[in-house]
Amino acid sequence: MKEFIKRSISGIFFVLIILVAIRVHIFSLFFLFLIILIFSLNEFYNLLYKLKFHPYKFFGVFAAAIMLSINFLVASNILDHKFLLLNLFIISSFPVIPLFYHKGNFVQSWATTLLGWIYILIPLSILSFISQITGKYEAELIMSIFIIIWVFDSFAYISGTLLGKHKMFPGISPKKSWEGFAGGLTLTLGLTFFLSPYVAVLSMNEWMFLSLIIVVTGTLGDLIESAIKRNAGVKDSGRFMPGHGGFLDRFDSLLFALPFIYIYLIFIVK
Repeated sequence: MKEFIKRSISGIFFVLIILVAIRVHIFSLFFLFLIILIFSLNEFYNLLYKLKFHPYKFFGVFAAAIMLSINFLVASNILDHKFLLLNLFIISSFPVIPLFYHKGNFVQSWATTLLGWIYILIPLSILSFISQITGKYEAELIMSIFIIIWVFDSFAYISGTLLGKHKMFPGISPKKSWEGFAGGLTLTLGLTFFLSPYVAVLSMNEWMFLSLIIVVTGTLGDLIESAIKRNAGVKDSGRFMPGHGGFLDRFDSLLFALPFIYIYLIFIVK
């Protein structure tokens, strides 16, 4: 119970800060994305170091921050789409960096640095384009995506704590159960049903299907990060929030779900 209270209090403050950042202005959203990127990517590279890999951490985080900034400004129609070619320039120039490092395995370090960009930078860049998917800033859409993930996470945690008997992947995440997943999914879809009329970007049926996509892919994202942490021999990716772990622990579900969310929205948003 003490752990649940600590988790709930820190979670509420966390949610409020993010929702305010999304709602206030598009540039507060940008700084939110930038903070998530920097801390999550740093934590991911630290996990890789525990696995005896040696990504170029400083360059990886610095270059990713530049690319995210470019992608966000293009998505917001502040920069022309031609500026996306700067991403290609940075990626193509990347092999030069190891020339200034005189240690480790070049291929391993190169590949693991790129892996961080694929895992964290690309999804957050996609989220930038989702925020402008109708041609204007859709704060309610972004807020709704975050809320669906948080609601499922909370309901699945409660359902699993109260009813969980059949483990989903005990070798990866011992606390996750099928009962927790089913309870979280049911309650999330129920809440989506009642709240969908207030966010007019999608119809009720479209919101219901999007919630299903978020729940399924978000759960897979959570399991993938759990597998990485288990291999690295750690419980949390960091110590950002009491009861919640690090940034990557908080956003693992979102990061994996975003490409699937974007593909779905591209086909249905008019």
